[in-house]
Amino acid sequence: RIFCTMVSTNPSNDNSNDDGNVMDELISDTDETEQDDNTEYSPQQIQNRKRKLSEIKEILSQEPIDIDALAEHAISEGGFITKENRRKIWPLLLSVDVDSIPEPQSLIVQHSEWDQVERDVARSLYKQTRDNEPLRAKRRAELSRIIHAVLCNNPTLKYYQGYHDIASVLLLVCEERLAFGLLEKVSTTYIRDALRPALDYIIQYLSILMPILAKVDPEVHEFILESSAQPFFALSWVLTWFSHDIEDTNVSSRLMDFFYATSPIMCTYVSASVVVAVRQGLLKQECDPSAIHHYLTSAPTKAFGRVVSKSVDDTTSEKDDNDVRRTANNNKDEIVYDMNALEVILKRATYYYDKYPPTTLPEWNTIIPSDAAPNNYPFPWQTPLHILKRRAATKRRWLMVKRIASVVQHYSKTKYLVSIAIPT
Repeated sequence: RIFCTMVSTNPSNDNSNDDGNVMDELISDTDETEQDDNTEYSPQQIQNRKRKLSEIKEILSQEPIDIDALAEHAISEGGFITKENRRKIWPLLLSVDVDSIPEPQSLIVQHSEWDQVERDVARSLYKQTRDNEPLRAKRRAELSRIIHAVLCNNPTLKYYQGYHDIASVLLLVCEERLAFGLLEKVSTTYIRDALRPALDYIIQYLSILMPILAKVDPEVHEFILESSAQPFFALSWVLTWFSHDIEDTNVSSRLMDFFYATSPIMCTYVSASVVVAVRQGLLKQECDPSAIHHYLTSAPTKAFGRVVSKSVDDTTSEKDDNDVRRTANNNKDEIVYDMNALEVILKRATYYYDKYPPTTLPEWNTIIPSDAAPNNYPFPWQTPLHILKRRAATKRRWLMVKRIASVVQHYSKTKYLVSIAIPT
């Protein structure tokens, strides 16, 4: 039995095409930081992406909008593909009423974590603003406002270093007010456990990583266990949804597509998938805690990125695995990401979650507190991942039957015409 949630963003609004439309206002003026997608797509992938964009457009044109259908696209290859789609769909996936989002500035008062926020903001958005100082100053001011507004409007939330990385991605995709609305919803649901007074809950998230690896890759699990390395190499991955380690808006946005349609613990499964993706290089390392920790801290870039060194004569060459993080501050080097490799990692993480869901892990009930965000999944507005996947599988089977029927019909018609032209 397939369940489908049909939700309208604002069914009572009959003036959705007015010049003052709220959504049009919220998605404007945000493309100056668009990054190039350096992935080489096959002709079939290009065709699939075009079809996906057409399907998303069709879903968004319906009333009410089929949120589950959008969630299926979030999980499937490519996610929502464009910034414009994300500005429209992220509020739907998070059940954010765009009409009721207040101006961030109106919520801000001085608070105890002000100085730390300002220090982190002052170090942010270098790469994403492409050496454009006026734009960087503008974006930093906006980033500061949306973070302060969330903390002031939700006094129980405690800022952590890395929170600004998630906020930055939202700001680079959306206008300031929409970014604030999304950040507040994410902060009170998906990443609520990171915003507690201490990071105890997040440490428990990390404690699940090794049991997952034990299931999906026993050799890698044993190697890390033997080295005595702790899973703290994945701390920034879980705290920032990889956005601290990967300063690429395309990659971070694609990850957010995926995370908004899945469980809050899914980031830990993606972390396991990333570790498995670099297993070949990992197993060649010295079985020592510092060596393993050092190697795995840059695993996301190793898994689906590469360093391209630009020489003086503008020629380029790829650097080996060990140079990935060392070149991060070298302005002659650039890290480029392969979205195809990222999709493999996300697909594998989904498989891990399906085959070994968190509640089947013996450590789950003893490690993860009952009030942790993953134990509140699905949130009231969501359909569980396994039902979304079942619905998607049913849709694929229906399309297959439809194609087969079309071929049979074409063959029967051809056979009939031939029989008329050439009587027996």
